[in-house]
Amino acid sequence: MKWSLEELHRYQNEPLHIQSTFDLNASLTKLFPDIILGVDPVKVDGYVTYDGGDATVSANVKTTLTVPSSRSLTPVELPLDFNFTETYIDNRSHFSRYEDDEVVFLLKDRELIDFDTALA
Repeated sequence: MKWSLEELHRYQNEPLHIQSTFDLNASLTKLFPDIILGVDPVKVDGYVTYDGGDATVSANVKTTLTVPSSRSLTPVELPLDFNFTETYIDNRSHFSRYEDDEVVFLLKDRELIDFDTALA
């Protein structure tokens, strides 16, 4: 899923609901072959809000990773269930709207928000 800030402008009154399942097994096992042995389908439920020219993605992510045991190196399942929030801006002056501990990305030259990359 990819969006431009211009596309998300239409969601300023009502957030865009994201409810989807992603297959990240191939990409994550390739990126981390010694750490991740397998990834179950990744279930995402969240929203994208648009306010004052900025877009914020807030989502809950659930999946199970298969990883080597830290003691025996035999495969074990590691269930994950976490929330994340990221804000995207295209104007450097908008950084002042956010606290230092908030995750804010500056989009350059009409760059798209790539939700798949945010998950991986």
